[in-house]
Amino acid sequence: MLRRWVTKPLIAMGYIVLVSAMGFGVWVWRASAPQDMAPLEARQAAWRQAMVWVKTHEDALLRDPNSALWWMLRHAAEAAADAELQALVARHLEWQYPPLDGGYSPWRRLIDGRSPVAPEVLTRVAMTPMAPYQRDFLQAASCQMVPAADAHVSGDFLVRNLCRPNLWHTLTQDKVCATHQLMTLQVHRQSGCAGGLPATALRAELLADVQSQIMWLPVFEDAYIQRVLMLYWQRGGAATRPVWFNRVLMAQRADGGWAGERWVLELPLALQPSSVRNALWARLGRQVRPVESDFHATAQAMLLVALSLKSDHQGVWALNEQ
Repeated sequence: MLRRWVTKPLIAMGYIVLVSAMGFGVWVWRASAPQDMAPLEARQAAWRQAMVWVKTHEDALLRDPNSALWWMLRHAAEAAADAELQALVARHLEWQYPPLDGGYSPWRRLIDGRSPVAPEVLTRVAMTPMAPYQRDFLQAASCQMVPAADAHVSGDFLVRNLCRPNLWHTLTQDKVCATHQLMTLQVHRQSGCAGGLPATALRAELLADVQSQIMWLPVFEDAYIQRVLMLYWQRGGAATRPVWFNRVLMAQRADGGWAGERWVLELPLALQPSSVRNALWARLGRQVRPVESDFHATAQAMLLVALSLKSDHQGVWALNEQ
């Protein structure tokens, strides 16, 4: 009797694990299955909708100091040949980064890749508290080593993969470690720093990590957009499965922007993680936070869409470059 009482729950649990594993396998397969690229007309429509969101939130965006997002908007404006967005980027640069001590903030140089950096300004910026990846961005923009109070070594991003083991590191420590490192390598080259072309093997390894993350972590969120973007931006459309791009396009919201909230594209609205969370919060009498489009997710998605409008986009690096 005791054996039967123990065995039945174990069998039921085994079935649940098996069905869950099969369901996850189907989800992973569908999220990377062969598919045609969304037609040009759909991509152009997505761009126009995104520009509506930008215009609606223009004042708030101009005050946002996130230089990495403005760096992406600059490239998006150039790729889409959008004069209105180019003018907005120029306004942000003049308002946010005026001349200081004979130069500019290194964060302006991150955006435009040209502005001279005054040493005194760099010293002041370097003294502010920053996460390790932000110090890497600062070095990549200024071409100067940035001291850190912790164990982080400025310049490590140029010589070794900081994000291994790949999926374990992504799940437990930093969702966007590999994509951030790829960005810093790109900014380092854009800035014209000495030795601006890191080892081909390092770039290939990081891009392979990003590709595996897209395949095995198909939940849609800000990190997913960033992975698809970096693969498309650095290696081109030929190296990016159309289904990955299409999933980002499918997630565009009615207001024209994108949200970084977790979203399972294959599930109805009522079963989305945010819907379940908000229903639970409402039952507990807590304030419900609506899902809204945000600048972080939208800037990345806009650059991805803009690059897709260029028929000749081959990626900013060729992996066989030496």
